[in-house]
Amino acid sequence: AEHYPFDDPGKVRKKEAVLLAQLLEKIGFGMEPDVRFAGIKPSSENSLIIFRQADDAPSAPSQAFEAAVLLMRLAAMVSAADGDVSPEEQEHLEQHLQTSLSLSDGERQRLHAHTEWLLANEHQSFAGLKPKLEALAEPQRRSIGEFLITVAAADGQIDPGEVKILQKLYGRLGLDPDQVVSILHNFTSEPVTIKPAVP
Repeated sequence: AEHYPFDDPGKVRKKEAVLLAQLLEKIGFGMEPDVRFAGIKPSSENSLIIFRQADDAPSAPSQAFEAAVLLMRLAAMVSAADGDVSPEEQEHLEQHLQTSLSLSDGERQRLHAHTEWLLANEHQSFAGLKPKLEALAEPQRRSIGEFLITVAAADGQIDPGEVKILQKLYGRLGLDPDQVVSILHNFTSEPVTIKPAVP
């Protein structure tokens, strides 16, 4: 990025981001974030993930890929809520990525890179989530909610920060935020901390 002629490296324009992605593609590499796939432009404030692309690398996102990106974005928000993405949470996401999503090998490779980028840049905002979540059918929203619970419980510890972000996401998914604690109890034998104890 230091050698690429951006007009302003601090504020990369969409056209510049697309040209950079296409340039890398010509020599067999992909990058994340790629504005063509997840709508996120590279920034001087965040890292980039560069990877050698598979032969069947997609040139545009499929509906399945877009849904998977949304799922991983939400999961990364939950994983990072306690300030530390545990190895168990990473493994849980990786396993889901490899076995449960209906993607081609090229899409799976790109999603892996995108998930790495999400976890490396932990401070993800809610920007742009509302229309994407509202477009989902109720069974899809419920399924996502259940998956996010499994992400939080993957390391066997439920942090108050994870409870808080789960309740926020449940609200945005149109699900009952008050259900989060009772569902979490099913995943752990220990009491779920809603608020840290104070003297």
